[in-house]
Amino acid sequence: MYLSKALFDQGYYCSPVFFPVVAKGRAGVRLMLRGDLPSATVQSFVDHLKNILSEMGVEH
Repeated sequence: MYLSKALFDQGYYCSPVFFPVVAKGRAGVRLMLRGDLPSATVQSFVDHLKNILSEMGVEH
């Protein structure tokens, strides 16, 4: 849930998902992107995601 909250704090709505959507004991983040998003918006999201994952100590 930390990742989805951190992304939300940056202005991106991403919902956490748990079992039975993902394997028991695991978690994920659900994203919904539109086809008309400017590439700069997508790149900004990716940059924020990389920074948050680095802060969490997750290799990417």
